[in-house]
Amino acid sequence: MRFSYILSLPLSLFLLSCGPASWRHAEKAIETGDMVNAVRYSTQTLREKPGHEEALDFLNRELPRIYDDFYARAQRTERASDWDEAFRLYADIQVMSDAVRGLPPQQHAGTKQMITLPTRDVDKEHQAAREQAAEKHYQAGLAFERQGISKDAARAFTRALDYIKNYRDA
Repeated sequence: MRFSYILSLPLSLFLLSCGPASWRHAEKAIETGDMVNAVRYSTQTLREKPGHEEALDFLNRELPRIYDDFYARAQRTERASDWDEAFRLYADIQVMSDAVRGLPPQQHAGTKQMITLPTRDVDKEHQAAREQAAEKHYQAGLAFERQGISKDAARAFTRALDYIKNYRDA
């Protein structure tokens, strides 16, 4: 009995030190530069283990920079009239903000300080990008239709409808 206890104690300590699996996924996402999944897995870590120091430190330190980076990229794609990409980037900001918003209050495990993580509201920008993307695809569909290219017209109209159900007469 004592022998099994001695063997199981180091194994238990090792497993506890590894932390939640979601944090390991977050670390991999961070390493590969996949910030949306890094934020999603970090918030999952905080749901599984509130106050998890590494996840909380990462989010507290990096979220403002991540939001700013995605927002700046979305603005650049808008200026280039790439509404599909702008829509996707704003959607990514919303996904990350929603994940953070869904967290219970967090107390840092090391400092015992209550941490409020930032969110970013891009609802207006996201909706505007949705409308612009739908219009862009609708206009492309009309152009293809005028040229007699029915399959491409149908594809473009379908893309418009992907953004806004019942968009015009697409």
